[in-house]
Amino acid sequence: MPVEHAWLRDGLPYLRRVRDHFKCREPELWAWFRDRGSPDALRERVRLELLKSAFRLDRADHEATYRTTDEAAAALGVAAPVTLYQAQGGESMNAGLQFVPGEAHVVLIGPVVTRLQPTELRALLGHELAHFVLLGIEDGELFTARSILEALVNRVDADPAHQSTRRRFALHEECYCDRGALLAAGGPLPVIAMLQKVLTGLAEATPESYVRQVAEVFAAGRVASDGASHPEPFVRTHALMRFAESGDAADAELAVILTGGCRFDQLDLLDQEWLTALTRTWIESLLTGGEPTAGQLAQARAYFEDFTLGDSSGVGRHPEVDIRSALRSWIGALEDGKLRDYLCYVALDLAGADREEIESVLCRGMVLCRDLGWDGRLAELAAGELGIGKRDLARLRDTVERLRSEETGPGECMAQDEPHGGTGSVDGV
Repeated sequence: MPVEHAWLRDGLPYLRRVRDHFKCREPELWAWFRDRGSPDALRERVRLELLKSAFRLDRADHEATYRTTDEAAAALGVAAPVTLYQAQGGESMNAGLQFVPGEAHVVLIGPVVTRLQPTELRALLGHELAHFVLLGIEDGELFTARSILEALVNRVDADPAHQSTRRRFALHEECYCDRGALLAAGGPLPVIAMLQKVLTGLAEATPESYVRQVAEVFAAGRVASDGASHPEPFVRTHALMRFAESGDAADAELAVILTGGCRFDQLDLLDQEWLTALTRTWIESLLTGGEPTAGQLAQARAYFEDFTLGDSSGVGRHPEVDIRSALRSWIGALEDGKLRDYLCYVALDLAGADREEIESVLCRGMVLCRDLGWDGRLAELAAGELGIGKRDLARLRDTVERLRSEETGPGECMAQDEPHGGTGSVDGV
């Protein structure tokens, strides 16, 4: 495998984080899926199913097609034997991979051999062989992660977070494999031409024209994929062109496009883990700078039963979490303000836990929210939920301004709000 392509060897960052989530958070589930079944049994089952459902293409009879296949395999560093099959019936074109450790079984669908130009066919085969490379990384660890997700989403009581994670995993997997197609074809345009023909049935492709069309879409504003299992063609085209220009540096933009930002009704497992750490850090920031009362600590432990002020538990799970930069990264993604309101209500819970110390927590909350542009919303909710009067709110605002304007006060306040010295938000949110 070409060592100069780290993404090819390791997988995209999102895929690795999902794998690491299961390995670290669900070790028993991970071990069960790693140990289940025999590779030999899987190999024989896949072979038999393919022999029943498709026509195997022998090398001696299809030399040109296998020559193209070997070129694609060499570009991706695939040394395992590759066997081609032709699916039965249909004019629609596509291809698919049946994964078996140590063997690549590629099923061609429709007249791809006769309709695609050699570089386009190489791109199609490169895409499917990239699935083989991806699922074999680290002795099949990403295959295990994908298998766990598929099992979880097929349960009748599937959690929406599992469904969101499986969808995002699939979208990232397809973009990874498009990069494999790019390597096999030698550039992005043959891949885009292949996608045009396969997805539309057109006899002639115009990839340059489509690239210009896609540029208009992205020039119009922020774009997020709505794809269920595959990103839309315009997203895949943009991702390919950006990767061709910037290499791995395109990963961060790709993650934003494929996740579509974080919505409370579509959180995945990584979002949930991140939000848990962020909530704990937020609570600690609200209680730092004074002596929390018994009521406030009790309310904090209603969220986290092991909460102890100053133990760094929230940030310890995600050392990259910095309260302001993390929140700013979510503000742009959550245009409905649900994250803002959620954290404001957490602040109100803590403030209302001890009626004699309401203002201490509200003041710290307003200092935090001021920098984020939320102080108006926190004041509005405090008036409605806690019955804080206009005069008291005005006095609290004056206190916040004084703290920010004093030479030492703001510095002390900032140090208290950011006790863990994080430097950036968690990728992929």
